[in-house]
Formats: sequence, structure tokens, C-alpha cells
Amino acid sequence: MQDIFEWRCCAHGPHEVFRQIDAPTHTQAKKFMEFWNSRSPDGIRLGRDVPSRRIACLLSSILIWEPVDDWSDLVVRHAGEAIEHRFGVGSKGKRMSGFFSPEEFPGHLQVCRGVADTGAPVVLDSILRSDAVELMHFEVVILPIIAENDARWGMACLSYFR
Repeated sequence: MQDIFEWRCCAHGPHEVFRQIDAPTHTQAKKFMEFWNSRSPDGIRLGRDVPSRRIACLLSSILIWEPVDDWSDLVVRHAGEAIEHRFGVGSKGKRMSGFFSPEEFPGHLQVCRGVADTGAPVVLDSILRSDAVELMHFEVVILPIIAENDARWGMACLSYFR
């Protein structure tokens, strides 16, 4: 995986820059990573570990997705309010490919699939800009999660810097 990558939906206007970092710096992102570090040996399981009281304070910032069509897309199964803030609309039940341009989505899909395939988390620093104006700055911690049918899904926590 690249250390620095950028997805731009068009030559002008908003674009998002992601930088992979070693560890989260945002307090909320650190709590999510602590949840990962304290997981049971068989991983984080949907229905047993998520949702749970241990991460109740983070649920509004969590996105859970299921890969569909042989990993050609992701369907949102849970989306907290922070996810709606990021995309500007509700996303539960929708395909992630609908939130990104055709140029952007393969990069997002590659990162998500890498987390599910390796079982290792990824931490990203993300800045959404419109020209020189910073619109949003957040950290994304992406973790693998095991669905009730033992399939590997993913979940992310978006932690906004104010």
C-alpha cells in the first residue's frame, strides 16, 4: 500500500487527500484502536462485539460495510451520524461506489479489501479540500470485522478534527 495517495474527483473543486499514518492521534480514533487492541483471539465479531457497551460512545462515528458482487462494491450496513456528515446524506443500505467518482472508488475499495484480506488495521489522515480551503479534516481507522456468517467485512471510525 502506498504511503501517500490522493483521490481527486475532478480537476477543479473538492478533492480528498489520504495519508497513511502509523497510529491515530485523535482521542476518539485512539479509543477505537484500543477496542482493536483488546479484541478476543478470534477477532471482532458482528453481533458479539459490535454493537457493545465498550464502543457505544463511538457508534455515531462508525461505518460497517459488507463486500458484494465478488468485492466489486461495498454495501453500508451501519452508518452513524458522522458518516452522514461526511457524505451529506444517509448511507445505510447504499453502495459505497455511489459516494465516490469512478476514479476515486477503486482506491477506497483497495484499502478496504486489504484490511479484510490481511486482518490488519489501517489508519489514515484525510483532508477534504476545495482549492486551498480545508473543508474537513479527519482520521479514519479501518478494522476488519467478522460477520455472523464468518465472512470478512470492514468497519471504520471517522474522527473529525474541529
